[in-house]
Amino acid sequence: MALPWILAALAGGLVAADYKRGREQARQRRYHERSRSPQLKLRPSEWDEGKARVDPQPGSLVACHVYGAVEHVGVWVARDQIVELHGSGLVRVVSPRRFIQGRTGRKLFVCVDRHHRPLVVPGSVERAAAALYQCREYDLLRDNCYRFVWYCLTGEQRSFDTFGGLNRALAKLHHSDLYWDAARTD
Repeated sequence: MALPWILAALAGGLVAADYKRGREQARQRRYHERSRSPQLKLRPSEWDEGKARVDPQPGSLVACHVYGAVEHVGVWVARDQIVELHGSGLVRVVSPRRFIQGRTGRKLFVCVDRHHRPLVVPGSVERAAAALYQCREYDLLRDNCYRFVWYCLTGEQRSFDTFGGLNRALAKLHHSDLYWDAARTD
């Protein structure tokens, strides 16, 4: 009777070890390899985040986990201030603590290049600030936080239904492989 539980635990341990080994290999290749076509190299990870800590810069994209399958993103606009599209449809400014509050993730991540430098687009802070306190018709698939941050970065309205889709577009925009490093916040 206990054998299925033991086998499940063993299989889970093997999957976790493989995940950690793959992340470590990606971290080691980070400084030595560039992709022919820029792409997302390391997703944000609460479980195995690595040692790098990054200071978010004005215009940086930040993310946290929501139920392990979805990431919530916003734009870092100033010291301890993030502009986000809340699920109610309100564009608001929040602290990093408030950004994470009520979500399953406990850490904030910053979108960076392979050298741990935050990827920033000129004008993104101004577009984010201009959108403050507007109310949008929030839709999980069509008008979500991914679409909002894309607008802040580019001034274009473009729908993304997944975090992966947003990251593919970000890699092309920045002409760089993307990494999500843990943020250093006070």
